[in-house]
Amino acid sequence: MQTAKILTAPSINTDTFNVQVVSALPNGHFLSPRISVLILDYSATILSVEYIDPLQAYPVEDGIEVVWATATEFNCEKFEVERSNSSLVFENIQTVKGNGNSNTYHLYKIKDTRPYNGANYYRIKEIDYDGHYQYSKIINAHFEHFKVNVYPNPLTR
Repeated sequence: MQTAKILTAPSINTDTFNVQVVSALPNGHFLSPRISVLILDYSATILSVEYIDPLQAYPVEDGIEVVWATATEFNCEKFEVERSNSSLVFENIQTVKGNGNSNTYHLYKIKDTRPYNGANYYRIKEIDYDGHYQYSKIINAHFEHFKVNVYPNPLTR
């Protein structure tokens, strides 16, 4: 049986409150002898990771480098770097071990050696030891695959 504590006051201008324990009705609502009470569940979420620098992605000679940094990590098991060519459907391209519980600066960097030709969208999925996760913002980087073939090669004759 679910119960709740209700604070009641004789008037709005008082510093004295009465505490009353009430049981839930079959519909899940609570009923006080004087008032109907709406109970809202509220839970605060402690962010597992505080990012220092924004997530960055930029083309390098043989792919795209993805970089991020954290100031604090709480219960952080790992980071999954995800990529998409449409910013709608993402795939995990690399997993990086987190630092568990840390209050120091950590720089993370991976290289995507198989980016899509054109637009590449990236996000970080931070996963806690208890399975909870949160996503970073989505960023993009542009990569052009090109190959130059000279045929016939005049130096081979």
